[in-house]
Amino acid sequence: QVEGVRAASAVFESSRNRVALGDQILDRNAAAVLELGADGIAALGLRLLAGRAPTPTESAAVALVALVDDRFARTHWPYQPVVGQPVSVGDTAHDVVGVIANPRFSLLRETPPVVVVPAAPRPERKGMTIWAPGLSERDLTERLTSVMSSLAPGFRANVSARTFDRIFDDDTGNVRFQRPIVLALGLFAFSVAGIGLYGVVRYLVEQRSRDFSV
Repeated sequence: QVEGVRAASAVFESSRNRVALGDQILDRNAAAVLELGADGIAALGLRLLAGRAPTPTESAAVALVALVDDRFARTHWPYQPVVGQPVSVGDTAHDVVGVIANPRFSLLRETPPVVVVPAAPRPERKGMTIWAPGLSERDLTERLTSVMSSLAPGFRANVSARTFDRIFDDDTGNVRFQRPIVLALGLFAFSVAGIGLYGVVRYLVEQRSRDFSV
């Protein structure tokens, strides 16, 4: 237990992204699949709307249960109870045990409907998503390193905080980078248009100079 950490979980965007409802295979853009470890709901700040979250025992055993978000539920079961419905991820059938609110990981890009399943163990090294409100990157790094070094000598945590300010900067970085370029091109186009309009008016005046004299 690390002081200040409320929840921690492995979070993967699943490679088993084929989602099916019975014999109907959904389009790849119709649903995203997330694999979460125990406490994944709390670690990502997902809000449960109906049903329940997978228990720690189910998460550890990679039980065949799933959560769907309310967009997925409204699209495919608008007039039916969602809890208890079957949904297949890859070649594996799961029973829906709960409904979560639509997650949002970006300010500019809308997240597609989501299906959440327990994360299977993976041999490769992966990071973890940690919810530690009020802790800075430095504090969290020091606390994680202190706790984990007793289990793995030489361990050094590599923490990257994802605050709202960082999300905002990441999502608006391209816009802020492109703004002066667009402004410069707009001024250039305005200048060219002004020069062209001036040339046309001057040409017309020169053609009518005799009439003006009379």
